Amino acid sequence: MMETAEPAQKLYTRMRLWEYPDEYVIEPIDGSHGSSLSVSRVDGSMKLIDEVPECSSIRVPKIRTIFGVVGMLKLVAGSYLITITERECVGSYLGHPIYKVASLKVFPCDHSLKNSPVEQKKVESEFFGLLQVAERTTGLFFSYDTNITLRAQRLHDLGDESKLLPLWRQSNGKAFPCLNKCCGRQILGFSGTITCWSCS
Repeated sequence: MMETAEPAQKLYTRMRLWEYPDEYVIEPIDGSHGSSLSVSRVDGSMKLIDEVPECSSIRVPKIRTIFGVVGMLKLVAGSYLITITERECVGSYLGHPIYKVASLKVFPCDHSLKNSPVEQKKVESEFFGLLQVAERTTGLFFSYDTNITLRAQRLHDLGDESKLLPLWRQSNGKAFPCLNKCCGRQILGFSGTITCWSCS
């Protein structure tokens, strides 16, 4: 059976990221009513939660606004949450706003790295350095509302049934960068978050 997106369900456009010592919590703040996503800082595992955990003198979170979750990337020993921290509207396509990623932020979920061998820590550190370079990379574009990986003619030719698929499912495989596919795999495979937590 084909997976379809509910017409009222859209991608979250604005979220609050709560950085707790043991987890990241991503809460939609764009007027959408939905669960928050909790990502473990120990192993990168994810779950939906109904409420943001309470703060205490021991659990004081850092809070920031984000505009999307690119995905999770697993390296040698740790997982990393990749988010869009700044965006710039650069135009429109078929009446829908198109955004350029102005800034990415990589959040480590690598508490398990503490028990890793020294050589593994060294390799992980080198890879993390490359991720930090990616944070400053520009030229990535996205839309919350429409598929920008297909030509207008191809979008027009799609049957009505195909247009009901979630954006990530509609994408042209050739235009879906390998890194984005790798980053999105864990989130896309996570039941319950597909249409709201993934970027096109």
